[in-house]
Order: sequence, then C-alpha cells, then structure tokens
Amino acid sequence: LLRNAIAATNSGTVTVTLSHESVVIEDQGEGLQEQYNPNGHGLGLLIVEDLCQRFQWGFELVNRSCGGCTAKITFQTDLSASTPE
Repeated sequence: LLRNAIAATNSGTVTVTLSHESVVIEDQGEGLQEQYNPNGHGLGLLIVEDLCQRFQWGFELVNRSCGGCTAKITFQTDLSASTPE
C-alpha cells in the first residue's frame, strides 16, 4: 500500500498513521483509477485484500474528496478469535 501511495504521488505528501487498531495511508496522488495501470501488475491490492481476509482485518480503499486516496487496514482486536491456518 505504501509503495502504491508513493508511486501515485508525484508531488505532495504521503501520510502513514499507525495505531494499535489500524494503519492508514493517505496520499495526494490522482486517486483510484478504474482503468488498468500499465506500470503495475495488479497484484498488490489483491494480496492486501487476501491477507486482510485471512486475518479477519477490515480493509477500506477510497478516493479522497480533496484528491488522492486513503487506504485503511483495521486490525482485529479480539484476542480470543482464531488465528488463520
């Protein structure tokens, strides 16, 4: 996610906020594109989504109204939950 944010931001900033509950990455790039990116393989977000599903983490990816994109992973805080196999 961080690599995508840096690649999408030609000028401006990339902000990473980490807490016990989540990690949030915000960039000032062009935002999410619905079209195929010829410079990427399209696997990064699929891998993130798969990992989040396996660990039962929340995953949000949205365009920001002021430009850019926000990616948020919310960690499961229930310690009694089962671990992935």
